[in-house]
Amino acid sequence: MYFIQGFFWEVRGGLDIGYSPEGPVVLFQEGFASCMFFGSIWHLGSKATPLVGETHDVLGEAWLSDIFITDEEIRFTKQYKKYGSKFLSEKSISYVLRKGEGGTWVGQYSVPGQKKGPVRCLVTEVDDELFKSDAKKFAQEIGFTEKKKKKRKPPRVFTEPPENHGDEKIPF
Repeated sequence: MYFIQGFFWEVRGGLDIGYSPEGPVVLFQEGFASCMFFGSIWHLGSKATPLVGETHDVLGEAWLSDIFITDEEIRFTKQYKKYGSKFLSEKSISYVLRKGEGGTWVGQYSVPGQKKGPVRCLVTEVDDELFKSDAKKFAQEIGFTEKKKKKRKPPRVFTEPPENHGDEKIPF
């Protein structure tokens, strides 16, 4: 299993208010914005199975596929999700990263026929057992316990219109 976190940069535009001698004016400004992302990459089963992953950033949650990790290069395809497993866009974003200085990975993302941008991240290999064997014990050691759900009273059902209930408080 791997943790991945870093930044990608893209040109972003937005509206702003400016001032001229005649008064306020609407401006469209464009600039280079950095977007932080984080996620994880894991094997579907044993280490012999393909890698899959998921990332989160300002644009939403995305699935990672076609993941290849070597000592010198990392490649993957990213596709944003919308609801459940429905994809927000049919367009996939390709990432190609090369080993940089100080344990960083540097490269670029590209959307076919559209845009490209720089990426810099850290990829940290972690033991698969991090979330398995002692997770419950760890939660108990730090004082996290599951709360038991209280039984709720069933909602009150009125068979008459509200005006026939007198001074009784009606829960709607």
